[in-house]
Amino acid sequence: MKTILILTDFSDNAGNAANIALDFACKLNANLLLLNAYPAPLPVLSTAEAGNWPDEENAALRRDFKADLAGEKVRLASLLANKTSTLTIRTIMAEGPVGNNIGSVVKNRKVDLVIMGGRDKSVNDFLFGSDTKDVMKKAGCPVLIVPKDIKGINFEVFTFLTDLSLGDLKTIVKFRSLFNALTLHITVAHVSKPVFIADFREDNIVANFMSRLAALQLQNVSYRNLRGDNIVAEIDKLNELVKANIMAMVYRKHSCLWNIFFRSRCKVIIDAQKLPLLIFPDI
Repeated sequence: MKTILILTDFSDNAGNAANIALDFACKLNANLLLLNAYPAPLPVLSTAEAGNWPDEENAALRRDFKADLAGEKVRLASLLANKTSTLTIRTIMAEGPVGNNIGSVVKNRKVDLVIMGGRDKSVNDFLFGSDTKDVMKKAGCPVLIVPKDIKGINFEVFTFLTDLSLGDLKTIVKFRSLFNALTLHITVAHVSKPVFIADFREDNIVANFMSRLAALQLQNVSYRNLRGDNIVAEIDKLNELVKANIMAMVYRKHSCLWNIFFRSRCKVIIDAQKLPLLIFPDI
């Protein structure tokens, strides 16, 4: 891993995520890129009475965001001074919503991982804010979303939630490669509904997935097939059992697992367990 992109709006949540990104970058010997996407300029009024007000406001706004970004870089650099690392910290500003800019920044700057803070509890909070969804859809690389109460992450024990798509096997291999400098323990998990009559079709799918996963011969990667009516409760119990630090899964737009997990009680489980969530693009 060479470059980690930090998304910042200068909030406490974003600052906390940046602190975690700094620690992570030091472990992986990766450089940091700070991105602030500031609001698009106000339209310039054509009337003579308007004068230069919009232009002046827009220029002042850009100056303020630029100063805030420089201040955040200085803050992170001061934290870095206490660590034995030679990583670099760079900044970039973009105009308009972060979702409109994330894809080009990731591509042009060769970003390997995006780290962002979760939103505060509100109507459009963690995992449901439009910026967060746009980043997941358009980044084209893994995105780590950090809840605000997390002050540090032990990047070792992961639960990887799967819907048994064979594409997840490729993601798991990439997962290990991306974090090859770390000693990872990954529990791959799928939750099945309890049945009174054997579902041989699902059993075959599970067996095929397990066989292919085993054939990869990945160290410290295991599989758990869970059964329960409440998918979130089962994942909750598994996370406690394996002492997971981070949950991970693939963003698959039409995935049943994605719809069930994220549109029902994902926020509840993450708030309760305070687990960061690592989202991989579908490959």
